[in-house]
Amino acid sequence: MSLEHYQVKKELAFYEKVMAPEKEADGLVIDNMKISKSQSPNHYNFQVVLVQQQLKKRYAKGYVNLVITGSLAKKPSQLKLSDISDNTRKSLSFSFKYFQVIEGSFTLPENFSPEKIHLSAILSKTKWQKHQELKKTLPWMVE
Repeated sequence: MSLEHYQVKKELAFYEKVMAPEKEADGLVIDNMKISKSQSPNHYNFQVVLVQQQLKKRYAKGYVNLVITGSLAKKPSQLKLSDISDNTRKSLSFSFKYFQVIEGSFTLPENFSPEKIHLSAILSKTKWQKHQELKKTLPWMVE
């Protein structure tokens, strides 16, 4: 996927947030995700930006999860964040009114070729919110 194609998809996603609110979970939107290389080989940092579009008095509470799909030793494979990272569910949790940035890191196996990132924002069931899962699939792009 070219950078130009990705930018067009990103703009489309913005307009979908405005015009198609059914693609969000209770006002929660995955606004952005960035992946960057660290100094260590095969080690990456990630940043997820979550936004609550509906101005409520309640906090959005839950956690994020990542699954990376690609090829491991030339065979289709998927890696769960919990298998390639020291991030805990607590470090991936969110509780916010307007927006929150969640950061973490992971290490890919040497013979893994990443293709896509499947990002989930899971709203935990509480007294004030029902359990929901918001999913977004992104191409593997490192900044």
